[in-house]
Amino acid sequence: MFLEMGFIQKLTLLTGKPVFGVAVTLLSFLVFSGIGSLLSERIFRVARTRILLAVICIIVIGIAETIFLRAGFEWLVGF
Repeated sequence: MFLEMGFIQKLTLLTGKPVFGVAVTLLSFLVFSGIGSLLSERIFRVARTRILLAVICIIVIGIAETIFLRAGFEWLVGF
């Protein structure tokens, strides 16, 4: 929930309209959670090393997103 509120706030600043921020955030969370649900069936069929690899990838993507999201939004808001 806190993650969604942060994304809604950032997208509201980017678009200037709160409705667009909420709509895009909810749509993206629903779509990507559905994709994750589909892929999770395949992940659990493979070896534990791939699960560990997936966890490491999630952590790396989260850290990269934290670092680059602010710069990306500052660049986009500048237009």
